[in-house]
Amino acid sequence: MQARKFWRELYLTVTVGIALILIVASALSLRDLVGLGVIAAGVFIAVLGVGMYDQWQDRELAKLPVKARNPRRRS
Repeated sequence: MQARKFWRELYLTVTVGIALILIVASALSLRDLVGLGVIAAGVFIAVLGVGMYDQWQDRELAKLPVKARNPRRRS
């Protein structure tokens, strides 16, 4: 499970990193509608990456027993 978590963290880091590079590069060099399109693409990539990571995290939490999901709650 640790290996899968590593790859998920790496995926999130690379995806958001690429998106930030796209956004910053287009904001610095392109000042027209093409630049806005590249910025929008960068934001889309970042949102997609974070959304995929969130789905993976939810799926892993769903596999855990109920007591392990919320350790503070006691029945």
